[in-house]
Amino acid sequence: EETGTFVLGGNTYSYDETSISISDVALPDISELGNCKDLKELTLVNCQITDISALEGCESLEYLCLDFNPFTDISPLAGLKNLRYLQFHESGVSDISSLYDLDLEFFNPCSPGLPREQVEEYQRRHPDCICYWDYYRL
Repeated sequence: EETGTFVLGGNTYSYDETSISISDVALPDISELGNCKDLKELTLVNCQITDISALEGCESLEYLCLDFNPFTDISPLAGLKNLRYLQFHESGVSDISSLYDLDLEFFNPCSPGLPREQVEEYQRRHPDCICYWDYYRL
């Protein structure tokens, strides 16, 4: 592993990556992503991620897709003010109130156990955002 690089999902990335996409690979530890300050697009689908706290360091993120991962706490994303696209299908998230201040353009949580009322509240606060709940556009 070179200086300024890290290995994730069997691939080597530099800390100045702007886009990373990994699917169907178990990622027990994504902490290195917190050092990717220029990361704008991140897709981690079906990677068995249970903790996304490292992502709070990814302040440049604009696009984030975390489909089919069993994490439950979405609050680490609350401070990502550049985030415009957020999707996390089939996660364990049941409370999105920590995201109410994020100004997203597209929001697609579709997570079992997530009350429709919370997504509707997000939509009420951000009427220009395209919001989905349970795969249906609100």
